[in-house]
Amino acid sequence: MFAGPHQRASREQATGVLGDSRPLTRSTVRTTVDANALTGSGWERGVPQEYLEGLVAYWRDEFDWREQERRLNGFPKFVTTIDGQPIHFLHVRSSEPDALPLIVTHGYPVSIAEFVDLIGPLSNPRAHGGEPADAFHLVVPSLPGFGFSAPLTGTG
Repeated sequence: MFAGPHQRASREQATGVLGDSRPLTRSTVRTTVDANALTGSGWERGVPQEYLEGLVAYWRDEFDWREQERRLNGFPKFVTTIDGQPIHFLHVRSSEPDALPLIVTHGYPVSIAEFVDLIGPLSNPRAHGGEPADAFHLVVPSLPGFGFSAPLTGTG
């Protein structure tokens, strides 16, 4: 049951997906990757050290976190309360008057970030070479514990 009308996400919730966590993440990654590795074991004993070091270097030095924030922050975000549980969600209305409502939800361990590339074609198919009749008004909720949805505090 809804506790009331949903509220537009606060400025703190709607911006700065990573906030000031990047320096901490870099420091943590830099000191964590130097674990002792079993040489010659390949994937039989976990992730090979060389592969892990390359992956960490990509995330630390090449992946554009700010671009991902910009893309996510380009969508209207809201927080509502359902049965006492704060739920964060994107609400993207189509410009097509006959668009159908569609809930697009993720599962564990992914997040709404997985749907960024789908939102445009689903809500505005005309702009993506599709038919206007295929348009949807989208609600994309973050499951409890993901995004700005608080973790569960009890059973439902």
